[in-house]
Amino acid sequence: MSKSLTTAEDVKEWLKSIYADFNFDIIGFATKQGKVIPLNLEPGTLGNVIEGVLIAHLHEKLNGRKDAAAVEGGNRYYPDIELSGSLFDNKVIAFDIKAARRNERNPNRTQSRITLYTFGTYLKCQDKKFPQTIRPFQDYAHHLDLIVVFDVNNTEKSVTNFEILIVEPWKVASKTLSSATRDYVGAVMEIDKIREEKGGVFRTQKEFYKFWAGIPRRGERRA
Repeated sequence: MSKSLTTAEDVKEWLKSIYADFNFDIIGFATKQGKVIPLNLEPGTLGNVIEGVLIAHLHEKLNGRKDAAAVEGGNRYYPDIELSGSLFDNKVIAFDIKAARRNERNPNRTQSRITLYTFGTYLKCQDKKFPQTIRPFQDYAHHLDLIVVFDVNNTEKSVTNFEILIVEPWKVASKTLSSATRDYVGAVMEIDKIREEKGGVFRTQKEFYKFWAGIPRRGERRA
């Protein structure tokens, strides 16, 4: 019988082992006639492809296991996956997947700021269920992110240098929004800081929650 994974570190190490043999080898899409259509490198489209194969890999690894289950949240839901079962001491864990291209001029930075959460609602009122969430924020024992960083070869329309990082979001969070139009919490942009879970601006998870709970949504006044 497997030992229960009770801490965030336990679950992170388990997830790292799950993805240790993952290889992104998608080169395009095939038609019924066998014609290969190259990858679409538009960020949103490519991100959906990457997310889909990562979720499929997790399901494959858990197939047949009775002590762990992965349930998908749905399109544009938080989280992407709920992990549950006796392996996790019968608690529920939020597992979200992010994809970020490396900056071509500075390979230690992401091309754009990774989105971690929506603020003003879910982080502020952690005991409430909001649209496009599976359950209240506080119902999860842990919140973990799988962050993929990669390079793009525009000439060959391919993805290279694919690296998977498993992190606690608050440890890589900044005080900067990741969108000019939406209420999104942004991560730090230095990849080494994300990899090491160091360099985020918050000393504790509580400090992170307090800061972002106090940021008003667009159009609202600060309390």
